Amino acid sequence: MTNIRILSNSGRLCGYEVTGHTGYAPQGKDILCAALSMLSITCANAIEKIAGVKPQIYMDDNSGTLLLRLRPTQLSATTDTILNVFKLGAEQLQENYPEHIQIYETEEFQC
Repeated sequence: MTNIRILSNSGRLCGYEVTGHTGYAPQGKDILCAALSMLSITCANAIEKIAGVKPQIYMDDNSGTLLLRLRPTQLSATTDTILNVFKLGAEQLQENYPEHIQIYETEEFQC
């Protein structure tokens, strides 16, 4: 099971954390895990390259963890759009694979 935590503060998205392996298929053949990884990493890269800010990122391949956080001073209309794209993509994956992905929202997270 992969847990996704959507981070927000004062109603504004400021990051996400993806933890665990989906268990949809054996490691290396798990298309669901690959889709989620692609979404997570592409959004992280977009925040850097398109929004022009360097997010705080922590990755651990062994546990399947990617944590991305933005400070309040880094938030903009562009980061809002990218983080909402991540949230929408994650929600759509959860709708199709609810036994493999769980999404939580953390309100008032200290970004």
